Amino acid sequence: MRSDFSISGEQILDTVLLTAEINGIPVTGMSSFVNIQRQRNVDFSFCDETAGIIHARITYDTPAWDCDHLRVWTINPDGSERILLDRLQEKSIEEFATIDKLSALCRDVYNFVKEGTQPSQPFPDLKTSVRLQETLDYLQENAITHEPARYIRYGKRTLLSRESALEVLG
Repeated sequence: MRSDFSISGEQILDTVLLTAEINGIPVTGMSSFVNIQRQRNVDFSFCDETAGIIHARITYDTPAWDCDHLRVWTINPDGSERILLDRLQEKSIEEFATIDKLSALCRDVYNFVKEGTQPSQPFPDLKTSVRLQETLDYLQENAITHEPARYIRYGKRTLLSRESALEVLG
């Protein structure tokens, strides 16, 4: 679904349901940034080599920015969940913690260029970066959508009021 919900434009692909195959294995994923309450989830379901269904959910920036959670699980025959992976990354919440990841990346780039210091995590190579951008471009260009939803109907959108937080930006 495309809409004008995000401040990024009037026809932003902000809700995606993806059905694909990776190495012959079916994968279904869903994500939407149009929610009443901020939700930054990417959900996947796929089958393993024994035809069992595995679920994965990546939740970003919840309950606060830079608090991320990756959970991978399957359902046992009795209906209970079997957790395969459960990782939570929490950051201390400070006034400017909302840009912690971006700040760390900028610091890594600066230190690498200026002093040759290796980054805290490897930088993607050019081939990986180009492949990611090409994949995102392909999804954007080939998404089957209806006419864009219009959330901003009367006048200009108020980007941030004095009482609001970054979560209202979409």
